[in-house]
Amino acid sequence: IFDLFGQLFRGAVEKPAAVRFLSRYDKSATNVKEELIWTTIGQAPWAYPYSDLYHRYNSFPFQALEVAAKLGEYTVVDRGTWYGVDEWIRDSMTVFMEQHDSDADQTMLNPAHALVGTWGKHKDIANAYADWTIRDDGGQKVASEFTVNGAVLYTKAPKAERERKFRAKL
Repeated sequence: IFDLFGQLFRGAVEKPAAVRFLSRYDKSATNVKEELIWTTIGQAPWAYPYSDLYHRYNSFPFQALEVAAKLGEYTVVDRGTWYGVDEWIRDSMTVFMEQHDSDADQTMLNPAHALVGTWGKHKDIANAYADWTIRDDGGQKVASEFTVNGAVLYTKAPKAERERKFRAKL
């Protein structure tokens, strides 16, 4: 992914306005991952008041992806958004990289965690929910069967990891 972003940046330097990257710039998990990649390659395109490369588009994910498709811009998007948008949007764009749990490089993966606060008013309910999320017949089943337009979006958390986190809670 870092090489791809490096290519985008070099392309924008060589031919200004020929390469554009759309960012929702909304501090969502996807935007945080995008910023991590830019800073890892030594760039912060959002720091400039105006950039031919970096298009700030503060909107909901579906609308942002539609704009990127219409303008021919590169972007980072989560799988739920990608599979949830109209088919013409997916047909007009190319996926350059998609990561999975089994990949050695997991830069783009965005794991979820259930956290229970120490001073919560209804800690018993929160703990029951957290316990449900790690059960094979509970949250793990829901996650692994959840689809958007036929695409399974999530995988089960590794069992050893679930058990380790559960034991740490006790």
